[in-house]
Amino acid sequence: MKWFKHMTNAMEDLFIKDLEAEFGDSGYVFWFKTLELLGAQGEAGSMDISENVWRQVIHSKRTDHLRRLYTFATQRGKLKVDTLSNGLLRVKCEKFAEYADNFTRYQKPLKSDFKAPLSQEENRKEEDHIHDDEFSLSLEQHLLKFWGREGKMGWGALSKFVDLIKIHSKEKVFVAIEEAANHNAKSLAYVKGILNGNGKKKTEPVSALALARQSGMKV
Repeated sequence: MKWFKHMTNAMEDLFIKDLEAEFGDSGYVFWFKTLELLGAQGEAGSMDISENVWRQVIHSKRTDHLRRLYTFATQRGKLKVDTLSNGLLRVKCEKFAEYADNFTRYQKPLKSDFKAPLSQEENRKEEDHIHDDEFSLSLEQHLLKFWGREGKMGWGALSKFVDLIKIHSKEKVFVAIEEAANHNAKSLAYVKGILNGNGKKKTEPVSALALARQSGMKV
C-alpha cells in the first residue's frame, strides 16, 4: 500500500484522546505507526509481527508497555490481536481497508474476511458527501458568527451556500458573507450579488426615467 487516509481532525477522535490520556504521546505514536505497518507490511488491514519488532518500531523499551497499548486498542474494538503458533502476533484492523489508497482498494484482492471496498464511483460520491459535510460545518459556524440568528439554516439553505463555495471558493464566499453582514443584508441573494458583481452587490439597472427624477429634471 502506498498511502492511507489520515484525517486532519484525527486528534479529536475520542479513542485517540483516551489513548493519549492513558499513555501520553506514546499512545499516539503507537496507533499511527501501527497503521503505517499495516499499510506497508500487511495486507487488507492484517499483518503478522513479533512483539520485539513491533516494540522497536514504536520505540518502546518494555514489552509490557506494548502489551498494555495493544490491549487498550483491542478492548476499544480498534484492533484484534491473536498469538500464532510460531510466536508471532496476527494484528488486524478491519476498518483499515476503508482508508487504503485506490490502487490497493480496487486493483488488489482483499482477504475474504474483510468487506469488499466501494466501487470507484461509490467512493467518489462518498468523498463528495464528506466534503459537503466539512464545508457545511465550517460554513454554518461562519454564518452564525456574522449573521447571528439569520445564520441558523437548515440543510437545504446551507447546500446552496456549499454550491457557491464550489463555484467561487470558500474564501470568497466567506468574505461575501461578512460583507453582507456589514450592510445588514443577510441573504443568499445578496451574497450572490457580491460574488457575481466582483465584490459589490449586484444592483438592478436604473431606468432613464428614474435617472431623470434623481437629477431633478421635470418629466
